[in-house]
Amino acid sequence: MKSLATFVPAATSFVLLLALPAALRADPITVLAPIVSGSVNDQPVDGIGDTVRSDTLVLRADRQGFAMNVFSAILEYRLDSLADARLTSARITGTILGNNFLDTGPRDIGLSLFSGDGRLGVDDFTIPAQRIGMVEYRPTGTHQSVAFSFPIRPALQGLIDTGARFAGIRFDALNFQASSVVVEPFTNALPVLTVDTTPTPEPASLLLMGTALAIVGVRRRSRT
Repeated sequence: MKSLATFVPAATSFVLLLALPAALRADPITVLAPIVSGSVNDQPVDGIGDTVRSDTLVLRADRQGFAMNVFSAILEYRLDSLADARLTSARITGTILGNNFLDTGPRDIGLSLFSGDGRLGVDDFTIPAQRIGMVEYRPTGTHQSVAFSFPIRPALQGLIDTGARFAGIRFDALNFQASSVVVEPFTNALPVLTVDTTPTPEPASLLLMGTALAIVGVRRRSRT
């Protein structure tokens, strides 16, 4: 009889925990790596993308003297796994590396989010986008790179809600600067999107979880 009394509370708490919504028990964190990466070149500089380079994520704004050359770096992330998701948080994290030691003053780089199409195209240079952050750095001395991390939940949620299949991030050189590269200097890792879809528990779910934990607590006290 004692063994039965021992088994029932434990079994009951186990069943209650299994009854919790699956979303509360699953890992809600999704880390997305870009499926598209490259640069769009505007030359001659007229505000319209002319050519694409899929071999590098360079950004540049060379407007001094007679040399005029502009690059914007482009990344795109697949959103299929987040269709109809409600985001608790979302963040773009990465590094911008100066590929030279030229001190041309602060390098201002704007990050913008747009609805992508899963490919690198010249239209990515001018596609309407929402500004999500700005990085400023000077690649001199020991400061050859700068890490960035920007929260983008409202903007990304807006893309998901409108049925976007890809999220694009554009890096624009906002002032005169020699070339920089959107890449981690030691591992060549590209920026990632980290998304949390942890749902807000409903009152019934909280009550169910509380009941299960209470049973477990009573069982532990009875054993002592």
